[in-house]
Amino acid sequence: MLSKSMWAQTARDRQVTVHVTLLQHQAQGSETGLAPSTSLRACACLNFGLTVPQGYVEDFMGYGVELSSRTANRAPPPKKRTRGRRRIDRTEILEAAFKLLAEQGEAGFSVRKVGAAAGVDPMTVLHHFQSKDILLRALADKALSTVAIPLPSGDWRKDLLAVANAYRDLARRYPNIFHLHFRFNATGPADHASSEIVYRAMRETGLPDAAAAGLGLAFYAFVLGFALAEVEGLLVPLSPKEEEELNALDPLGYPATRAFIPAFKKLDAQAAFNSAFSAFIAGIAARAKI
Repeated sequence: MLSKSMWAQTARDRQVTVHVTLLQHQAQGSETGLAPSTSLRACACLNFGLTVPQGYVEDFMGYGVELSSRTANRAPPPKKRTRGRRRIDRTEILEAAFKLLAEQGEAGFSVRKVGAAAGVDPMTVLHHFQSKDILLRALADKALSTVAIPLPSGDWRKDLLAVANAYRDLARRYPNIFHLHFRFNATGPADHASSEIVYRAMRETGLPDAAAAGLGLAFYAFVLGFALAEVEGLLVPLSPKEEEELNALDPLGYPATRAFIPAFKKLDAQAAFNSAFSAFIAGIAARAKI
């Protein structure tokens, strides 16, 4: 049984006096729609002659009193806000990841950061791309799809040059993404489309398929390597400091290196590419005897 002092301490300023007997409330608490514990609490107050905190008793009704819940005079509780998932598709995630990688490079790239950029949790990213490598592969292919690669023209030399220039353009546009083309044998639809042009060109030379396939791979090694050297700043004129270092080499041990210093000082990347590409094409033509 609760003591009078305990209920006196919990009574609120706003109160109403109830004139009803303890037995009436105990008997009818559940029938009035009120929980028995609430009814007994109000009755305990009455039994001690206390006033009942407002919200427990409202008015006389039926059995002598209408008991109400504590929340009768309060505003209804706010509805719980359910955390809805933002609907997002694979394309949106790919766009967010592409922007992040292009700006931050792979050192600043992670699935968690992609999720933050796309406004979703990392598990959503992995739902669409099952691993980081799968996502990076898709990004490499997306980058390649942004550069123009003409359809096969029937001229194998022209077609190889078009693909080579497309990859050089790709390296200049997206230096933070380009290196991924060294990681995957093929990155996806855009890569397969460019490879088909190269392999058709090689077959048009009349070489056996085994030889043509090998030269096709050699073509990619040459083009990707050259494009990377360009964006990394390796194909630029010799700096004064570099020239000083080469001039310090022993003439007897490094005669060719020292002889090339004037040419290195005037190095032009486009001229170097034209020369290297022409030599590659001439080699294929000589082997195919065309």
